Amino acid sequence: MKPHIIFCVLLCYASITYSQNREDTIEEIDSLFFTYLFKVSPEAIKSHHDQLKKSEAINYYNGILKSYFNLMWDHGYHKNADSTFYYCHKFESLERSHPNKILTSKYLFNKGMVFEHNLGLTEEALSILTQAYKRIEKEQEQENKKLLPLISANIAVCYLRKKQYDKAVTILKKSLDDSISASPINTQYQLSYLSMAYQRKNMPNKSIPILHRVLEYGKKYSDTNANIYARNNIIYDYYLMRQYQKAIDSGLVIRKKLSKPDPFTQIPINSRTLSLSYHALGDIKKAIYYLNHAIDNTQEYNELPELYSDLATYYQKNDNTKLTIATYKKRKVIVDSIRAMEKKVFTDYYDTKIKFIDQTQKNEKILLEKNILTAQNDKQKLYIVSLIVGLSCILLVVLSSIIYRKYYKAEKKVIALKKKEKELLKNHIKVREDELAAILVIQARKTEELAQIESSFDNAIVTNDHHKILQSKKLLSEFINASESNDIFSERIESQYPGIVHQLQQEHPELSSNDIKHCLFLKLGLSLKESAQLLNVAIGTVKTSRNRAKAKMNLSDEVSLKEYIDQLVNEEILA
Repeated sequence: MKPHIIFCVLLCYASITYSQNREDTIEEIDSLFFTYLFKVSPEAIKSHHDQLKKSEAINYYNGILKSYFNLMWDHGYHKNADSTFYYCHKFESLERSHPNKILTSKYLFNKGMVFEHNLGLTEEALSILTQAYKRIEKEQEQENKKLLPLISANIAVCYLRKKQYDKAVTILKKSLDDSISASPINTQYQLSYLSMAYQRKNMPNKSIPILHRVLEYGKKYSDTNANIYARNNIIYDYYLMRQYQKAIDSGLVIRKKLSKPDPFTQIPINSRTLSLSYHALGDIKKAIYYLNHAIDNTQEYNELPELYSDLATYYQKNDNTKLTIATYKKRKVIVDSIRAMEKKVFTDYYDTKIKFIDQTQKNEKILLEKNILTAQNDKQKLYIVSLIVGLSCILLVVLSSIIYRKYYKAEKKVIALKKKEKELLKNHIKVREDELAAILVIQARKTEELAQIESSFDNAIVTNDHHKILQSKKLLSEFINASESNDIFSERIESQYPGIVHQLQQEHPELSSNDIKHCLFLKLGLSLKESAQLLNVAIGTVKTSRNRAKAKMNLSDEVSLKEYIDQLVNEEILA
C-alpha cells in the first residue's frame, strides 16, 4: 500500500475516533448538568467545575454556558455575591457570541430568583424577571412557556417585598386566569403566593380558602410538599386571627414533618410563626429561641433585616441590652451588604450598558460604511454595464483600463493616508511623552530650588540674620506663586496613559500603585538617577522597586521591563 493512501486512512480513522470521543464527552456533560441541577453540595460544585473544564477542552459552548448557569445558581444560594456576579457576567458575555435561546430564558428566570431570594436585590430581580417573561412569551419553545406562571409568581413576590400587595394580587389572579391548563405544580405555586399576598394584607379569611385549595391539589396529585406547605402556612393565618395557642399547637405538630434545610425549606416560616405566637402570649424566651432558629435557616436574604429587628425588640423586652445592641449591629451589616450589592449591580449594569451602546454605535458605523460601499459598487457596476452597451469592445477596454488605474491610485492613496494617520498618532504620542518628560524635569528642578530655599532658611536661622530670613521668605513666596498644582504629575500620567494603567492592573492585579508608578517612569524613559531625584529617594531604592515590580509580573531576567511595558502600550493603541 502506498504511503499517501496509508496516511489518508489513518487521518480518517483519527477523525472518526475524535468525533466519537467528542460526542461521548458532550453526552456525559449534558447528563451531569441535569444530575446536579439546583444541588448545593460540595460534590455538586466540584461537578460543575469538572463540566466547565471538559467543555472548554472540546470547545463545547453549550456545556460552558450550562456550567456558568449552575455555578451562578450555586454561589447565589450560598450568598457569594461577587462569585454570582462573576458567573453572570461570564454567561452573558459568552451567550452574546454563542446564543442559546432556550437556556438563556431559563438563566434569566433563575438569575431573577437568585437576586430576589438569596441576595435580596428586589429591584434588580423585578427587572430581570420581567425581561425573562417578555422573552419567553415571544418564544415558540413550549418547554420554556411552562415557566411563565412561575415567573409571574416571582414577579408578584417582588411586589410583595416592595409592599405593593394589591399589585401582587392583581398579577397572580391574572396569571391564574391565563394559565387554566397549566401544570398542577405551577398552579400550586401561584396559589401559594396569592395566599401570601392576602396574609401580608392581613386578610386570613381570604388566605385560608386558597391554602385549602393547595391542600386539595396536594392530595389529588400525592404531593407531600404541597400538603406540608399549606398546613405550615395555615398556622400563620391562625396567628393573624389571634388564635395564638392553636397556631403553636399546629406549628409544633407540622414541625416534625418538615425536611432538613434545603433551597425550598419550610422551617423558617414555621419557626417565625411560632416565635410570633409565643411573643403574643408573652413567652419571650421561646419567641427568641424560635426566631433565632428562623434566622439560622432562612435563605430569603432580604427578610433577614426584619427578622433581626424583631429579635432585637425581643432582647430589649427581655432586658438584655448587650444582645440587643449586637443584634442591631448584625442587622446593619446585612443592610449595608444588600446596599453594597445593589450598588455593585447598578454599576456593573450601566458599565455593561455603556459598552453595549459603544459596540452598537460601532456596528452601526460599520453597517453604514458597508451600505455606502455597496451603493458605490452598484453605481459603478451600472456605469460599466452602460459602457458595455453604448461603446464598442475597443472603447470598453480603454475605459475599463482607465477606471482600473483610477481605482488602483485611489487604493494606494487610501493606504498612504492610513500610514500617515498611524505616523501622526505615533508623533502625537511622542509629543505627549516629551511633554510629560519636560514636566518631570521641571518638577525635579522645583525640588532642587525648594531645597536651596530650605538651605537659605537654615543659614539665616543659624546666623540669626533677620534680613536673610525675610529674603528667604520672599523666595519661598515667589516659589509658591510660580508653582502649579501638586497633582500635575499624577493628572498628566492619568490623562496620557489611561490605557497602560488599566492594562497593567488587569494583567497584573498584584502590582501596587508604587509599582505602577515605577513602570510609568520606565515608559517615560527616566533613568535611575532621574527617578530617584523625582521621588527624593536613593538610586538603590528605585532599582529595588523596579526589580520587585518585574518579579511580580513573573518576567525572566532576559526580558527587559521597559520593552515589556512598551509592548503593552502598543497593544493598547492597536486595540
